[in-house]
Amino acid sequence: MDALSSYDADFYEEQADLSIYSASVIVPIIYEIVKPERVVDFGCGVGGWLAQFKSCGAVDILGLEGGQVPKSKLRIDQSCFRAADFRQPINVGHFDLACSLEVAEHLPPGASEQFVASLCRAAPVVLFSAAVPYQGGVDHVNERWLSDWCAIFANHNYVPVDVVRPRIWGITEIPYWYRQNLLLFMHRDSLQNFGLREDFFITDIIHPEIWRRRMEMLEKKIAPPSSIKEALSYVRFAFTVIGRRLKDRITGVRGA
Repeated sequence: MDALSSYDADFYEEQADLSIYSASVIVPIIYEIVKPERVVDFGCGVGGWLAQFKSCGAVDILGLEGGQVPKSKLRIDQSCFRAADFRQPINVGHFDLACSLEVAEHLPPGASEQFVASLCRAAPVVLFSAAVPYQGGVDHVNERWLSDWCAIFANHNYVPVDVVRPRIWGITEIPYWYRQNLLLFMHRDSLQNFGLREDFFITDIIHPEIWRRRMEMLEKKIAPPSSIKEALSYVRFAFTVIGRRLKDRITGVRGA
């Protein structure tokens, strides 16, 4: 089983509560652009996003989930739900839109290419978000910069269209991970169908809210230095972290 199988009923209940408002704001934005009639969600949880897509006009929905979702918690009909192993190739037929929201970071790094291939096989448009390095979370074994995911999607001729994040960046009721990580990917041949072009807000970016949370955690764990020697040790630590992050970025650029 993949990492998602470790999630219990309480997790999915909390996830549904966090997603309801986000979906109510973001899905109508997607409908302004794409107007999908068929939507598949890779990592649908209890189906909150799919329920919103259906309420906006989708006539055919399918939710795939790798964890143990209690059927009683589903927000969609059970006939629209299917268990899946995202480490393996998945073929679900043709949809107008495929979604994967904060799922890919839970998969083994070696499954990244295959997972993106499954999304691209499913639809010409993909709504995608995944945790960035140092974001933190339960079972985050594959945190990557969005530019890394862009490079993987590019292998399938899919390009990012960053039209959602600028519109939700300041909406505090939406969890910061959506505001920070959400991109729309389109097959290059589909761009003209929607009157769009490849575009970026900013690719690799940290939302101020995650920065604030991290600083609060550091302040709780690290007391003010009591000596020059101790202060210098903090400086060395800071440069070590900065160096590691620069190395990650340089490696990512070379890999792209």
